[in-house]
Amino acid sequence: MAQRQAWAWGVAVGVLASVQAQAEPPLTAPFTASERAWLEAAHPVLAQARHERLPLDVVVQPQPNAGEPPLATAFVAGRCKLVLTMRGAGGSTLPEAARDAALPAVLLEAMLAHELGHCWRHARGDWHGWPAAFGPATFGTAGDAVEAARREEGFADLVALAWTLQQNPGAYRAVHDWLSAQRARPVHDGAEHDTRVWVAAALDPAAFGAPAPLFERARRLWMRIDPTPAH
Repeated sequence: MAQRQAWAWGVAVGVLASVQAQAEPPLTAPFTASERAWLEAAHPVLAQARHERLPLDVVVQPQPNAGEPPLATAFVAGRCKLVLTMRGAGGSTLPEAARDAALPAVLLEAMLAHELGHCWRHARGDWHGWPAAFGPATFGTAGDAVEAARREEGFADLVALAWTLQQNPGAYRAVHDWLSAQRARPVHDGAEHDTRVWVAAALDPAAFGAPAPLFERARRLWMRIDPTPAH
C-alpha cells in the first residue's frame, strides 16, 4: 500500500504523465495552464532531486479533482511520487481557490521543496525516526504517530525555507510570512501540520547558520528545536 504525505494535501489514483527526476518534464504533453505553471516551477527542485539521486517521479492526474489537494507526495515501492491533481470536470481547470495556481513562483518552489524534504527522509530510511539527540522513539499511541508526523512536517518546512534562502534569498521574508500564516490556521492546532515552533525558529535566516548542502542546513536547525508539542 502506498504511504501518503502532503502539505495538508492528499493523493488520488491514476496517471497522466510520470516523469523521473532524471529528466526534465515533457512540457509538450497536453497539460493545462495550471499544471504547466507548476511543472515549470518544479524544474529547479527536480534538478536538486537529480543532484541528490532521489527516487522521485512526477505524476499529473487526468481525472477530475474530487476534493483532493492540488499537490501531494505518495511513497510507492521505494519511490517518491510528486502528484498534481488539478483537473476539473471534463479536464477543465480548477477554480483558483482550489489550486493555488496564482501563487508566485517562489512560493510554488517552496511548496515543492517541502515535498522534496519528505522524499529525502524516506529515501534515507529516516521517516518518522526520532533524532538521536532527542532520545529513543516510541510510537505506541495515536498521539505518538501525530507527533512523529509533526516532526516530519517541521523538517520539510525548514527545507522549504532553506531552499528559499539558497535559491531566492530576496523573497525569504515573504515566503516565511506566508508559511507562518499557513501554519497558524486554527485547523492545524495540535495536528501534524502545526509546525509553528520550527517556522518561528527560522524567522531570522541566520538561524540556518553557515552555508551547507540544502538538507543538512535544514537538519541542523531542526535538531536544535525542542520537539515538545505546541499544544
